[in-house]
Amino acid sequence: MIVEIPALGVEGLADYGELPKAKAVKVKGAISYPIKDFYLTNPIARASAVMQRCSAELLHGEEILEAAE
Repeated sequence: MIVEIPALGVEGLADYGELPKAKAVKVKGAISYPIKDFYLTNPIARASAVMQRCSAELLHGEEILEAAE
């Protein structure tokens, strides 16, 4: 490997020279966060009654009433 890439044979941080420039990309339309319901993103959270209530109350605006004890 050192013969192919001499920078790998030097101890410490390797200097690979100038990095290639990224091409500019124009985006059309609105950019949005792909996860719509964070509280139900995995099977364990979907099986949890507490996470179901968090999703219902915080994201969907449902009012959860509890009895005062």
